Amino acid sequence: MKLILFTIACSIALGVSAKAPDDLDIESRLSSQHCIVPAKADAATLKRIHNLLASKSETETLLGRSSTYFPIFDQQLKEYKLPAELKCITLLETELSNDDVSHAGATGIWQLMSDVKQEFGLRVDNEVDERYDLYRSTEAALKDLKRMYEAYGDWELALIGYNCGVGRLAEAYRRARSKDLSRVKKYLPVETQNYISKFVAFDYLMKNYRHHGLKPRLPSMDMQVVGNVKVYSYITLQQISDITSIPYQMVKSLNPQYGEGHVPASERGANVVLPRRVANALVDFLSHPDGQPLSPMNFAPIVINEDIPALKDDPNYFATTYTVGEGETLESLAELFNCNAYNIELWNHLESTSLKAGQELNLYMPRVVPKRV
Repeated sequence: MKLILFTIACSIALGVSAKAPDDLDIESRLSSQHCIVPAKADAATLKRIHNLLASKSETETLLGRSSTYFPIFDQQLKEYKLPAELKCITLLETELSNDDVSHAGATGIWQLMSDVKQEFGLRVDNEVDERYDLYRSTEAALKDLKRMYEAYGDWELALIGYNCGVGRLAEAYRRARSKDLSRVKKYLPVETQNYISKFVAFDYLMKNYRHHGLKPRLPSMDMQVVGNVKVYSYITLQQISDITSIPYQMVKSLNPQYGEGHVPASERGANVVLPRRVANALVDFLSHPDGQPLSPMNFAPIVINEDIPALKDDPNYFATTYTVGEGETLESLAELFNCNAYNIELWNHLESTSLKAGQELNLYMPRVVPKRV
């Protein structure tokens, strides 16, 4: 303790800014953290990290909200062979709020602008706004990011271009008369100048929140283990609610792209996101619209908290303690238990995605309604 105080006193006497022990820990983690952009422990980044850590309740709610969306993003990021860190864009853009619209008109969880809508064929009209569609908006955002990375060959520039637009970035280059990003930045919008430090701060949060005593405030299991049903014929959201016994507000929350309360008929198919355990009830109804649909179990969804092991007899989900076998991975267990690797990570507060034989995990499997043959 005396040594630490002496070091700080010497730093002050020499005119050097002394760093708090917490900052030193953060800086150490940042230096060893894999990130697609330079993870610098500069003043702006440290300030943003401290703000996230200080807003404990809001940050834990945000971490919990990721359980709904990150599995969807992870799936598509793998398909496009893009870095997993890119999903952090949705944290700093909207804090995972899928009904967000910026003052500039950027819309949805990925904050898509109108040029992206036109280029990637998203439907936007009175009935449907696919900038809110979790699957189609993610696909469009990732195509846009991949295109920019291929053009610039640098993720820092790709992220900046994503935020302010390729045109503004090109104009900043022209005004700076340089391709040196440190010179170009001052000609960019203020929000864009701070974009990389925000990205690094959220990336740090997702990879290190456990070190700061944060616990995700997870939503109901039905909001965590979700899947997609492709729908080709007209159906209302209220009908979907009645068929699946899922509250209308949950159906609406997962499918905000249908502003008029119905899914229009579509030759290419429309996406309807639902708790995975009831997806077959909707599929069955669409296959037998004149018959009686299969009825999912009509119970209130459970909410995971610190007393997870006590949920073993919940009627909607099997809960079990599972002992990891030799060679098993998060991905193989996710397939076995009909969930996502990210779900398992959150349920068990895992600090590493690598599993060890003999490790015990809390796992949950939805009681899926079987399809009628």
